[in-house]
Amino acid sequence: MPVAGVTSSLTSLIGDHGVYAVFLLMIVAAVLPAASELTMLYAGAVAAGAFPDAHVVLFGHQIESHFAAYVVMSIAGLLGNLVGAAGGWAIGR
Repeated sequence: MPVAGVTSSLTSLIGDHGVYAVFLLMIVAAVLPAASELTMLYAGAVAAGAFPDAHVVLFGHQIESHFAAYVVMSIAGLLGNLVGAAGGWAIGR
């Protein structure tokens, strides 16, 4: 799969599933060499409102404030990376 295909798949996944996709992709990125930088870059763009059809939704509620959306996406990435790193450590142990 070419790089453009991976990028397209990643951006559509985050655009469609938002916070949950960032969390899951960061778990995978902590265990396997994946595109964590690209995930968080696109998450920041979604939080900033750069894409008119993509919104940050958490537990069924759309977050209107760009700052709050950025904080939610950042925490989702942080927690995903933490869970993935703990899982990777457990696998290695």
